[in-house]
Amino acid sequence: MPRIIILGYWFVKKILGIVVLGLSLSGNAQSSMFVSLCDKLHNGTCIVSDHKKVGKKIWKRFTATPKQVAWYYESLYKEFSKHLKGHKVLKDNYLMVVKEIKKASSK
Repeated sequence: MPRIIILGYWFVKKILGIVVLGLSLSGNAQSSMFVSLCDKLHNGTCIVSDHKKVGKKIWKRFTATPKQVAWYYESLYKEFSKHLKGHKVLKDNYLMVVKEIKKASSK
């Protein structure tokens, strides 16, 4: 499968995930969004930690480019900030991780 098709699919999949996350506004959705924030915080922290250990090799794990990965995590942050009530410390920690991913993606 050519790389351009994989990236196209990745992008569409991520866009849909962000849209669905943004539409999750009911009471139960707050719980789901909280779990999603915790999951993405953990994943992002692992990316940053692994980047410190292996450098640019980390990006070979993804079908997306480093810039696309950074865009995805930043886009999720915007949705968490806009729609998830409370959890300021977690959201602040997530933002710090997003900034580290952005920095790592530009090296």
